[in-house]
Amino acid sequence: MGQKVHPLGFRLGITKKHKSQWFAKTGKYPQLVLEDYFVRKLLMKKFLDAGIESIKIERTLNQIKVEIYAARANIFIGRDKKNLDQLRELLEKKLQIYRARNFNVLNVSNFANSQIQSKLACSTAIFKKNSEFYLEASKSSRVQNKNKTLEIAQSINSPKISIHIIKLLNPDTKAGFVADSLVERLEKRGSFRQAMKTAIRRCQRANVKGIKIQVSGRLNGAEIARTEWIREGRVPLQTLRANIDYSHKTAKTIYGILGVKIWIFNGEINT
Repeated sequence: MGQKVHPLGFRLGITKKHKSQWFAKTGKYPQLVLEDYFVRKLLMKKFLDAGIESIKIERTLNQIKVEIYAARANIFIGRDKKNLDQLRELLEKKLQIYRARNFNVLNVSNFANSQIQSKLACSTAIFKKNSEFYLEASKSSRVQNKNKTLEIAQSINSPKISIHIIKLLNPDTKAGFVADSLVERLEKRGSFRQAMKTAIRRCQRANVKGIKIQVSGRLNGAEIARTEWIREGRVPLQTLRANIDYSHKTAKTIYGILGVKIWIFNGEINT
């Protein structure tokens, strides 16, 4: 069987960029990856009708920048334009609760201090009061260390988020938006073949170079699961300079879960 490579991961650093752009040390990296997943899952679940294509996250020292690419940006902004401020406050509150449950800064800092002491110590004699190597910390230094630790904990547990909404000018050229519309039709018990042809016609009107759609599962309620796919135009998956947009979604039907995969070819990028 052929071994498949993710089309976006295959082109990272060539024609594609990471959806999360930040730098972190080894100890904090897994926590921040899970935070990005938590933020994306929260936004996708809350704004199902907004047609979100992708969410990009950038981090600085004390701020998180969230860029939301959506087909219907008015759902985020609203008429009085106060929805964006309410969304920012909601994200900050949810993220603060998430960090309080899953990440204890005080424990991490205490662990780091003990690790530093163990590395600097030539023996365990520095912890014994009767030993000549005993290191006694003054009260002022203890207070300073405690205050510094509390400041770090407060800054980490109270994140500052800035939200930017970017409206997609031509959403039918984005695989994420097309996949969401196809999933919506399948969940309404529509014919999968008709839904695939409708999605291809919409993409052809948007002047894409090529598109491939694949649906897997119990199609139309069949007892035996199978895979059906359809393609129009060119979809060169092995060409690195090809601008391939890829998305995979799941449709929850009464017969089970259907897997939807979409590849869209938007021309070549000459770097």
